[in-house]
Amino acid sequence: MDCHRSALLLVAELSEGQFRWRPPKGPQSIAWNLWHIARWDDVLAEVLVARTASLSHLGPAHQIWKSSKMAEDWRLGGVQLGVEDAGTGLADADAATINLPEKHAVVGYVSEAFRHLDTVLTGIDDALLPQIVPPPVLYPSQLQPDTYGDDIMIWLQHANAHLGMMEALKGMLGLRGSLSD
Repeated sequence: MDCHRSALLLVAELSEGQFRWRPPKGPQSIAWNLWHIARWDDVLAEVLVARTASLSHLGPAHQIWKSSKMAEDWRLGGVQLGVEDAGTGLADADAATINLPEKHAVVGYVSEAFRHLDTVLTGIDDALLPQIVPPPVLYPSQLQPDTYGDDIMIWLQHANAHLGMMEALKGMLGLRGSLSD
């Protein structure tokens, strides 16, 4: 997916300090935004495989985050990580306490989660797009289950919103932030 390639390209040149930097009263770091995108990718991949018979060939539904025990490995076991352990629903101050590991470890997990979701999404038949994803709801903001197409569009909007935040943060660091010009 283009947003995946763009996100990884954006962080490639960053130093560890630039990757972790956040404004004093501002949004979360580039590292946090990248991790957050990947966490929701991981959740979406698991949900789609679990609830879609035509994706059963992809093996048992799983999240890389959970199956690899990333929270434990990254010493985040006692930290509030929000809805689905993905950073959603946290106050900025709480989200800022999530101490992610070194850039290479975050990018390693993110790359794996991105590949996982890309594999799942390429397996979605277009005929499924207007069909309702079996309940429960996929995203915390939903009141009722939605179609595959709408859920994928919500995911795209979410990922690209965080990519935009990453571009803005990179610009605040005095670096070229936009990947599109």
